[in-house]
Amino acid sequence: MLLKFIVILYFSIFIQNAFAEPTKEQAVEFIESKARSCGEYLIDTCDTQCMRNEGVISQNEYEAGHSHLEKIFYEIKINIKNNLLSVIEKTSERNSGVNADGNFLYHFNRTYTSSASLNDLSPKVTLSKAGNRHKINIKCHSTDCFTVEDKLTLTKLSVTGKDVNTEPAILGDSSGSLDKQIYIFCSSETAEKVAKAFSHLITLHGGKKELF
Repeated sequence: MLLKFIVILYFSIFIQNAFAEPTKEQAVEFIESKARSCGEYLIDTCDTQCMRNEGVISQNEYEAGHSHLEKIFYEIKINIKNNLLSVIEKTSERNSGVNADGNFLYHFNRTYTSSASLNDLSPKVTLSKAGNRHKINIKCHSTDCFTVEDKLTLTKLSVTGKDVNTEPAILGDSSGSLDKQIYIFCSSETAEKVAKAFSHLITLHGGKKELF
């Protein structure tokens, strides 16, 4: 009789553990482990209009000539401590094109940081795709809960085949608040799993769905 009770108790504990939801700590560990560099890769051709829309080039550059984005190096680091989500994204973009000075080649380097309290976020985390970039979209449930800082620098490498290698010039250094953020991951499978982990973690921290 005692043996039967022990077997039933063991089986009950096994079932509970097998179907138990991940803890906050497990969700945090998983999300942070999936944030890494995607390396350098060729991207879909981005013409001048596309680059202007993306904010990669200024209106003056757009009017002066044409350009296209050849390669991009992207790295994301996620840190979650207590209730605070902090993300640092670093992007290095290689561009080439033609303007009044002739053929040119240059790099844009961007450091973008964003942070928010998990309980201010909506657990409805969605997925999207642009070219070979797999994105997760996280929104605030009511207000502009994300604090962001954005620094963009440019280094000219060459003009009409001659090396230039100028010192990086700061093109923009801004900060503010937004109601959503988009984070990029290296594969659709990773993005899908991270989105589920974020949704679960936000729910555990008391995040609410958008009001409307």
